[in-house]
Amino acid sequence: MDNLSDNERNIVFPISFDSRIIPIDDASISDYFKWRQDECWRNCINGYGIWALKKEYDNEEANEKIKGLKSNEIHDMLFERGINLNDVETWKKRGIGVYKKSWEIEGFNPKKNEKTVSTRSEVFVDYELDIFSQDFFEKL
Repeated sequence: MDNLSDNERNIVFPISFDSRIIPIDDASISDYFKWRQDECWRNCINGYGIWALKKEYDNEEANEKIKGLKSNEIHDMLFERGINLNDVETWKKRGIGVYKKSWEIEGFNPKKNEKTVSTRSEVFVDYELDIFSQDFFEKL
């Protein structure tokens, strides 16, 4: 979270995507998450696009100007205004992942007088997600 601006740190009620339980077969998991990540990217482009237009136009005009524009057209319009979406924080472009990370630790059982291995886990919040692929999920 070190890459958050002061303004982002002071957000009282941050927005977020909802969390869902989706009945899906294992083979389709990576496709589903890739689709959601692509939606995040489109939302990023559109969000920055309307934000930039509202600096120049009132709400109604800004909404009319962005209506019907394709993502690449909005991207170009932003670039012309000095906004390079490649420089935007990863979490704004790809979303945030929340998942469990596990690791093994070695210990010692004094009753049995032997070394033991235990598993520890914690919830991990990932602000630097890779682009989702089957490979990404196999590494988890």
